[in-house]
Amino acid sequence: MFKRRSICFVSGSYHKQNMGGAELQSYYLSKEFVNNKWEVHFTCTYLGHKNKKLIIDEGIKIHKFKYYRRLFDITSFYNIYKLLKNINADIYYFRGTYYAGITGYYAKVHKKIFILAISSDINCDKNIFTKKLLKSNIKLFKKIILYLDAKIKDFTYLYGLNNANQVLVQNKYQKDSLRKKLNVKSMLLKNGHPVEFRLPPKTNPPIVLWLGSLKRLRQAELFIKLATHCEDLNCRFIMAGRALSEDYRDEIIKQLQGSSNVKYIGSISLDESNELMGKASIFVNTSTHEGFPNTFIQAWMRETPIVSLNVDPDYIIKNLQLGFHSRTFDQLVKDVRLLIKDKNLRIKMGQRARRYAIQEYDIKKIHENFLGILKTLYHTC
Repeated sequence: MFKRRSICFVSGSYHKQNMGGAELQSYYLSKEFVNNKWEVHFTCTYLGHKNKKLIIDEGIKIHKFKYYRRLFDITSFYNIYKLLKNINADIYYFRGTYYAGITGYYAKVHKKIFILAISSDINCDKNIFTKKLLKSNIKLFKKIILYLDAKIKDFTYLYGLNNANQVLVQNKYQKDSLRKKLNVKSMLLKNGHPVEFRLPPKTNPPIVLWLGSLKRLRQAELFIKLATHCEDLNCRFIMAGRALSEDYRDEIIKQLQGSSNVKYIGSISLDESNELMGKASIFVNTSTHEGFPNTFIQAWMRETPIVSLNVDPDYIIKNLQLGFHSRTFDQLVKDVRLLIKDKNLRIKMGQRARRYAIQEYDIKKIHENFLGILKTLYHTC
C-alpha cells in the first residue's frame, strides 16, 4: 500500500511513563503495525534517559522532544515540528487535543497523511480550553492571564480538526456531536485491546475495583463513599492509579483514612492492572464523563462486569447487560450491592461481556479496520 510503510504516533507521553487512555490506544495500535513489519515511530517528552533522544522499545522507535511548561509556548511547537520533519513518516496519527494543530500544519505543508483521533466526548465542541478555564476555581486575575493561552489552544485544536485527512471517533455520540457542533465529518473506529486467553481466577471474597488516574473528573471520592455503604458485605474495595494532582491526591488520602474497607495501592503497571482486573469481580467507574474508557474493554475481556455512574457509550452497558449504568449514586450503591451478593449474576454478566469484547474490540480486528481506512486515504489524498 505504501512504499515505505511508516507511521508516527504523535504523543506527549509513552504509555510506560503515563498510562492514559490515549497513550495506551496509540501503543496497542503501534504494536500491531510493528507486528505487520511497518516502521513505527512514537514521540514523547520524556524517555527516562537524560542524554538519550531515541530508544527502541518492542520494535517502536521512541523519540524525545523538549516541552516547556509555560504560556504561549511557541518553542515546544517548533521542537515537535522539527522532530516530525526528521522522522519523515508516511502517516501521522495523533489522539487528543494539544498537538493537533502543529501535527496538522506539518502534515499539510509536507503533504503527509494526518489522522486525528478524538479522545473524549468533551473534545467534540468549540472552545473546550476556554470553557474549562472559565469553569475553574482559579482567581480572576490568573484567569485573565491564562485566557489568551486557552484561546490559542482552542484555535490550534480546531485547525487540526479542520485539516486532518481523517477524524476518528470512539462512539456515535462523538460522531454526531462533531457534525452538529463543528460541521466535521468523522469515521467510527472502536478502541482495541489484546485478547487475553488465560484469565486468573476471581478472588474470594470478591474484589470491587476502581482503576484510573486520580483526577477530579474521575470522582474517586465517590468510590470511597460507596465502600462505606458496603461495609456490612464480605468483599474488598481496591483503588489503583497514579495521582495527577497533589492537592487532589491529598484529599483522597485524607478520605481514605476514614474508611475501613478501601485499600489504595497507588500507581501500577499495565501488566499489574490487567492481572488485578482479571481477579476483580466488579469494576466501578465514577467519572463525570469520558470518551470510551479503555478500562471498560479491559474489564470485559476479563469477565468483569461494570457498574458505571455516568459513562455508558452508546448505551452499550445497559442495552447489552454488560453490567449496570446507575446514573445516580444511590442506584450505584444498589447495583454494586446486588452484584456482590449475587455471584451467578456476576458470572453471567462477565461471560456475556467477554464474548462481546472479543467480537468487537480485538485489537487485531481494529488494526485491520484501520488499515482499510488508510488504504482509502492513500488513494484519495
